[in-house]
Parts: sequence; structure tokens; C-alpha cells
Amino acid sequence: MNREAMKQQILEALSKKLGDGYHGTLEKVQKTNIDLDGLTILKDGETITPTIYLEPFYKALENGVSVDDVTDRILYIYFNP
Repeated sequence: MNREAMKQQILEALSKKLGDGYHGTLEKVQKTNIDLDGLTILKDGETITPTIYLEPFYKALENGVSVDDVTDRILYIYFNP
């Protein structure tokens, strides 16, 4: 599976788990001359949120970790900064 497909799977799974009131977005972020895939999750009414970088999660998916486990990890990071 390529990274674009992984990004979409992660975003769709997160949307289902978060439900209404949250909005996830994906964007390229340039850090020290490398492009990273950043995920932001905004709760309705919020204007500031951390960016969660997806590169470690791609590796987890490539190593057989389920999308469900990956999204659980992402949600843990989001809710426990």
C-alpha cells in the first residue's frame, strides 16, 4: 500500500472514531529541508491544534500494525499532549 492510500485510511478511520464535532486535515509540512505529512485534528470551536507527523505510523502500518491500532495511538497523542 502506498502512502497516499495509508493517509486516506488513517483519516477515514479517525473521522469514524472522532465522530461529529471534529475535523481532521492532512498537509505537507517542510521541516529542515524535508517534507513531512502532517495531520491536524480540530474540535469545533478550536483554532489551535498540534500537528501529528505520520511518518512513524506509515512504518507501523508497513510492519503489520492495524489501522485501528494506529488511529488509537494517534488519538492518544491528540488527547494526551
